[in-house]
Amino acid sequence: MPAKSYSFRFTACTLLVLLVTKAGFGLTGAFGDRMVTNLLSYFQDAMLVLLSAGLLALTERVAPAWLKPFFRATFILWVALLTIMSLAYTPLIPDILRQPINLFSLDPAIITFSAGLFVSPLLLASAFGFIALLFGLPVVLAAHIRPASPWVWAACLLQTALFFGSLWQPVVSPLVYSLMEEAAALGRRTHNEYGIGTLEPSPDAAKGADYSFLFRPRPALPATASRYSRVVVLVMESVDYDALMRQFNEPGSEFPKRFDGHCVSYSNYHCLNLESYTGLLTLLNGVFIPYRAYGDDSSFSFVNDRDNLVRDMRGAGFTPWFVSSYGAWQARFVPDGPDWEGILLKDPEKNAGFVSVDTNHMERAVEDFAVLEDVVDLCRRPGKTFIMQEMVAGHSPIWTEETGIEPLAYYDRYFTRLYDRLAQEGLLEGTLLAITSDHGPRPRPTDPDSYHLPLLLISPDLTPGTEKGFLSHLDFAQILWAEISGGPPPREAERIFVVGSSVSFVYGMLGRDGTYALIDDHAFRVSTNMPITGVRPFQIEFEGYLSYFEERRKKAAPGPQAPLGDKIIIR
Repeated sequence: MPAKSYSFRFTACTLLVLLVTKAGFGLTGAFGDRMVTNLLSYFQDAMLVLLSAGLLALTERVAPAWLKPFFRATFILWVALLTIMSLAYTPLIPDILRQPINLFSLDPAIITFSAGLFVSPLLLASAFGFIALLFGLPVVLAAHIRPASPWVWAACLLQTALFFGSLWQPVVSPLVYSLMEEAAALGRRTHNEYGIGTLEPSPDAAKGADYSFLFRPRPALPATASRYSRVVVLVMESVDYDALMRQFNEPGSEFPKRFDGHCVSYSNYHCLNLESYTGLLTLLNGVFIPYRAYGDDSSFSFVNDRDNLVRDMRGAGFTPWFVSSYGAWQARFVPDGPDWEGILLKDPEKNAGFVSVDTNHMERAVEDFAVLEDVVDLCRRPGKTFIMQEMVAGHSPIWTEETGIEPLAYYDRYFTRLYDRLAQEGLLEGTLLAITSDHGPRPRPTDPDSYHLPLLLISPDLTPGTEKGFLSHLDFAQILWAEISGGPPPREAERIFVVGSSVSFVYGMLGRDGTYALIDDHAFRVSTNMPITGVRPFQIEFEGYLSYFEERRKKAAPGPQAPLGDKIIIR
């Protein structure tokens, strides 16, 4: 680059502004106290800027003069985009460390959905101001530093050393991580030992196939009297079976002392989706949803119109309530919305005595303890009551930072307190508590243990025991109804299909005999204990289910159209 080149000054200013901004976030505690990870992300992203500058310098040596302005303009726009992306993900570093993101694997609908969570007039104004600074600062910057000066070479060498030193796992920068993942994915596609391809619906595979083990027919529920006046379903966030059992074995764990002697534990119970919305839909409606949960839900929203556990409970004389300490924006992700008597949510501004998080629309919530007394109040009501509480602890690492309590320890305290309050109010008799999780840990979608969930049924009248049958969220309604009414328990399935999180589309199969196959559809990463020759036939069967599911969507009858606004209660 020429000594007084705008491109050179733009590069220098970009690196300086990026460093000052990321370090400033760390020093001021903005988005948490994360100086080390902020700097690591800087070293990684700055290397992309330097490599881009090196490529421009090489291009200018060989390109004809009339093409050089085009290359310079392209370089400046590319580096500006890198810088904006680098700063945009900085607030999300804790979530990225927990679940690394390959940007190339994201669905466009997810990108649009995510932008809607964070974009605001203030953010847009700040972005335009930052862009103006980025482009304007090089104009006024003194041009006395030459690209080939010893200081520039020393800075480049230092940056290169810091970049390679920062590449321990996990890589902080999603920009660098995505490039590394794409390089590895290219190798797997080139040497494709499993013979798999990118997932596509297959009408031919669906012909004659029986998918009733995934799209359950609604069971004929027995018209018998209920054993319980109150049924409370507590749905934890991202908790797998082994993690909860370890928590309950901790010396300081209090809740096991409460339920000891009257708990039935399901030790071989599973989810089918690693996202909350689709996980709850499966739990209530008995349908496996083979898509990402967030973005465009038009491909599976018809499942909300299907007969479901909420309607079953209402038909049995229960008044159904959905309760959560999420904010009002979360109402759009309440499953079977029109079927609830009420949807009780929380406004952080009205609950100043509790910890709250407000990093974006989806995370806007108050801690779970804010709704505990609401649950108790609903249990006091005359008649029969069915309550489902979607819990928030653990949804983001920020909850641990704000409360100072790990999610599992928090749940232990919450369950203990709720149990004690019900006992104080004389409400334990006649109450059935069902404790499960919406899904397991999202960061490990190719680990079969991520789909293994706890399910506990607790009541003073229960005979303690452990159920070891291979069951899942598809069976939850029948499990609950069998306990409530004395009906038959569900039969074990031979296998289930599963889908990972919205970030990385992983799909797979878990078998009753312990076999599994989990496939990353973008990266072609396969985790399996099946013979190599069995993976492609499974993929074809999954493609058949995609076609089957779409046919069910086309044939689905519309459900109740009651406006949710009449049911939402914000406290």
